[in-house]
Amino acid sequence: MQSNLKLWHLLLMAFVMIVHNLVFVWLVSQMSPGAMFDYMVFGYDQVDYRSNLYRLGETGLNVYKYKVLPLDMVYPFVYATTALIAWEMVVKARNRRLYWIGGVLMVAGVFLDYGENARLGLMLFEIVPPSASNVATTSHFTMAKWGIIVLFVMMLLVMTLVNRSERRNANSGNSPADPVDSGSSRV
Repeated sequence: MQSNLKLWHLLLMAFVMIVHNLVFVWLVSQMSPGAMFDYMVFGYDQVDYRSNLYRLGETGLNVYKYKVLPLDMVYPFVYATTALIAWEMVVKARNRRLYWIGGVLMVAGVFLDYGENARLGLMLFEIVPPSASNVATTSHFTMAKWGIIVLFVMMLLVMTLVNRSERRNANSGNSPADPVDSGSSRV
């Protein structure tokens, strides 16, 4: 029962993520061809920041400020919930320390994403100046967020492969927990 509930929750969250991404793509298509700051995985500096604002133009900047940023404040919670459910399903009760490492990584990624969004919003709404240090700090949030997401996804893939390998061994009768009979009990 608990497993089915988790699966349904995972499917629901995956559906929400797909719909969110479709809306997000539609909103981005309304903007000028400026790059999204969130997707500048390797960071950006003050020159890149100003260049992006120029490419966005007034219409693109308004879409970014009033539609994309508010929507992006929901997304970290949605992807973190989905990722944590997937992590729990893959890690199961295997190793509590590994379970907590994945959880802490994802929660850190959420806080970095919210920090990035908040700092970007403060600069876009001109509450704080887009100085070199403010842009660099926001850029560091972006790079750290993506680093954690990539690390988490790699861990998820590795654990999925480990589980698949263990299931294959169990199905063939050679489970790591059950050593193969060496034949020492033959008469």
